[in-house]
Amino acid sequence: MKSIIIIGILLAGIVGSIAIFASIDSETWQDKRTGTIGVSSPDEIDEKINCMSKGGVWDVGGCNPKPVELENPDVQVQSINNFEGCIAAGNPAMESYPRQCRTMDGQHFVEILDEPSCDESYPDVCITPYPIDLDCDEISYSNFRVIGDDPHGFDADNDGIGCEN
Repeated sequence: MKSIIIIGILLAGIVGSIAIFASIDSETWQDKRTGTIGVSSPDEIDEKINCMSKGGVWDVGGCNPKPVELENPDVQVQSINNFEGCIAAGNPAMESYPRQCRTMDGQHFVEILDEPSCDESYPDVCITPYPIDLDCDEISYSNFRVIGDDPHGFDADNDGIGCEN
């Protein structure tokens, strides 16, 4: 009974909102702007990116090739060529493993990790080391040797064979 009342109230609200909106003169709510204020065509966006990537400045008339004046001339602009440089330049690190960083001009860098890419507990197959937690249904291997620690828990019965069929 309560659900019928709630549904009735929701329907009444929706119908009432539609009735109010329909009663407002269309001249009041229609967008009368001309041109593309705040919206750029894909071609114009490509032109802007091309202009700014070459050191130009985009303004109302198009691309102005003169270099941008820095607010603080003592700051040296360095080219970014690795993950560490991307982070040092103030770009955010993406929450991924390994972490990634993308610059404002679209450059993409991936953090290089010093740790091994294959877990040593599984010598016959290459499985990502822990802390990425994997289960048997998330890998393409079965019936492989497990030695030492079993950080992923592939060898549930501790017989030295992981992800048994």
